[in-house]
Amino acid sequence: MLEFRCQHCGQRLTAGGNLAGRDSRCPRCKHRVAIPSVSAPPPSVVGEDQEVTLIDPAVQPHDDALLNLTERHERLAGERAEEAHQEKATLASLGFAAPVEHTGERRYPWPLDVLLYPSSGSGLTMLALLVGVPLVLDLIHRFVPVLGRLGLAFLIARIAFGLYVGYYFAECVYDSAKGGTRAPKVFGGTLDWSEIWSRVSYLLAVYFVYALPAVVCERLGGRGHPVFWALLAYGLVFFPMGLLAMVMLDSISALNPLLLLGSIFRVFLPYCGLMLLFAVVVVPVWLAHRGTPEGLPPLWLEIVGLTISSYGAFLLAHILGRFYWRCNEQLDWGL
Repeated sequence: MLEFRCQHCGQRLTAGGNLAGRDSRCPRCKHRVAIPSVSAPPPSVVGEDQEVTLIDPAVQPHDDALLNLTERHERLAGERAEEAHQEKATLASLGFAAPVEHTGERRYPWPLDVLLYPSSGSGLTMLALLVGVPLVLDLIHRFVPVLGRLGLAFLIARIAFGLYVGYYFAECVYDSAKGGTRAPKVFGGTLDWSEIWSRVSYLLAVYFVYALPAVVCERLGGRGHPVFWALLAYGLVFFPMGLLAMVMLDSISALNPLLLLGSIFRVFLPYCGLMLLFAVVVVPVWLAHRGTPEGLPPLWLEIVGLTISSYGAFLLAHILGRFYWRCNEQLDWGL
């Protein structure tokens, strides 16, 4: 009995010794094959009833390797796990934290879990800074007038703090869009002010294009005028989606109302719910500011206003990011 492989498809074949040196047809690929021969007699063509037969018809040429796929996968998985462990150890030795992978699952019912969003260590620290830093600057301005000469320094400090706050809340939106349910940690390391300014300047552009027109109209005494209500509706419709698009896309395409309009139509009903939630959070904050008397407000009232504003900003950032987490496929932004 002779065993050999087809010269065309590699299939293992067998033939009787009396067929040595003859030509036949491969049962798999139907090509002509030469049956090997030790004495190499003159080749001749055999009849159809003398066709060679398969040794293992169901087995492919490289089945020996395929039989070991499970073992190979286990070995590769072990190697990758070891590489990931070494990478984490290297990052930790250099002072970098490994990125956190979120599942998006909430620990508590969603209304309660949303309210607990700032309850992480970083969130509470940032909340304290949002209330404490403006309060300290205001106390210095009230009770240490001699430092009024350093007004420029205070202005620079406020601007720097405002830039970082804007950057942090953009990170809250982005982290929530990836499934985060608690305020992220972005402290530590050297601050890249060029990156912070780039991110915040884009967010300011969204504010200028979608929200500022209504604010300017109100300042000019246009409240109650049809133009004011039209601008207010324009801002309410486009500002949340523009803010989300700018955070996720980091592109000036978020300033294109036509692009946003298409996105809004694709997620119309969920977006209506988002705008309603925005109204629920924004109205108390707005009322708190509107209730502040002229001049310097009482210290307790300033603390309450800062706390409500800061807490509301956390909730808005999380709600906006969570909206993307749930509707990213319908938005179809290619992320």
